[in-house]
Amino acid sequence: MPVNLKAIEERITELVSEAQELQHFIEEHTVELFGSEGAIAHRNPVFYELKKRYQRWYGVCFQLLQNNMGFRLKEFENIYEKPQGGMWGGLCIKDLLTGEHTTILHAQMLQMGIQNQCAILESMPEVIRARTLQIDVLATAQLLDDELLQATYLLKRGFIRAAGAIGGVVLERHLKSLCRVADPPISIPSKKTTISDLNDQLRAHQVLSDADWRRVQWMADVRNLCDHERDQEPGKEVVLEFIQSLAKFIKTTLQ
Repeated sequence: MPVNLKAIEERITELVSEAQELQHFIEEHTVELFGSEGAIAHRNPVFYELKKRYQRWYGVCFQLLQNNMGFRLKEFENIYEKPQGGMWGGLCIKDLLTGEHTTILHAQMLQMGIQNQCAILESMPEVIRARTLQIDVLATAQLLDDELLQATYLLKRGFIRAAGAIGGVVLERHLKSLCRVADPPISIPSKKTTISDLNDQLRAHQVLSDADWRRVQWMADVRNLCDHERDQEPGKEVVLEFIQSLAKFIKTTLQ
């Protein structure tokens, strides 16, 4: 099922806002929550409100992470229930919500824990974008492989120009794909952008080496020979070398 990234971003914004309100609640009621040594937590309505708010927030965040970023779920969960070292003194958020630890330092620990959980939550949109982009790249690579098989088939049947033309389409699509996955992505200026334009942009952004740039220039020349040049027939061996070189170029630049 496709991920609705916009809806997830909006939900995360709401959850982060709720976490900020929760932290403000802790600050506003610090004395009632963490300044009464020996107070009975379950009889303290303010403490009960804190636990209720946090548990609701935690449950929604947990489900969102489980559905969309499962590899960070355990880290998020550990902040809640696994004893933390350092200034935490072997405590976790679950311990701090028992009402047995009643100092200002414990209030600060709780706020820090919520802040750390928010940081994990806020990383989700970029992770989803990266995963979606990776899926798109893999799907594009499969499509290009299929088209190269078509080009090879046509070449074997003697349709040399048609094979070279398909190779040119594959090359242009792959260069555009490299622009999309570059970090940061490389802007493609217009619909009339040529293979040479894409090649220059990728070299300028250090996505392609000088050797790769020269290889693409040569492939572009073969493609132009198949597409446009009518005074000279492209040789079968040259087009075969073009298709084989293109297949190798795609595999090495997608790694």
